[in-house]
Formats: sequence, structure tokens, C-alpha cells
Amino acid sequence: MLLHIQGIRGCAENHCANVLKMSHQRRLTKAVLKGAVKDVKDCLSLWFFIAMAIGFLVGFWGIFGSLVINRSWRHKYFKLVSKLTDWIRLTMALMTVKL
Repeated sequence: MLLHIQGIRGCAENHCANVLKMSHQRRLTKAVLKGAVKDVKDCLSLWFFIAMAIGFLVGFWGIFGSLVINRSWRHKYFKLVSKLTDWIRLTMALMTVKL
């Protein structure tokens, strides 16, 4: 923004008024935009947490609900976990012996 200075006393009255109006409009525009962005962020974060909660519930009960309901799946799952932990412990023991 280029200011026109007339003499030692500063700028002309109408020019100063225009500058003040423009800066006031810019402040209002920035405030409105900040408010709009905040509203959008609040809305998006709300939907994000809702979707995350739904996903957690579906995933959690999809896995553990099926294990609670179906007995054969539960036994197979815990056998798999037991075999995996045994394999990890065995490989760790063999690695420490080789060192």
C-alpha cells in the first residue's frame, strides 16, 4: 500500500480515511476467515473422532467378538499365539547362545 504524504503534517484526510477503512475491512475479513476455518476444523475433528470410535468398535468386536462367540476359533487363535511366543523365545535363546 502506497501512502501519499502531503507536506510535514502527514497524509490527506480522505486518503487516511480510505487506509483506515481498508485496514478495518482486512481485519474483519481475516477474523471471518479465521472463524470459518475454526468451524471447519471443529467439524472435521468431530467427524474424525466419531469415525475413529466406530472403526474401533467394529474392529474390536469383529476380532474379539468372534473369539468370544465361536469356541473353535478361540482355541485355534490362542494355539497360534502360543506357538508364536514359543518360536520367538526359541529364536532369542538360540541367538544368545550363538553370541
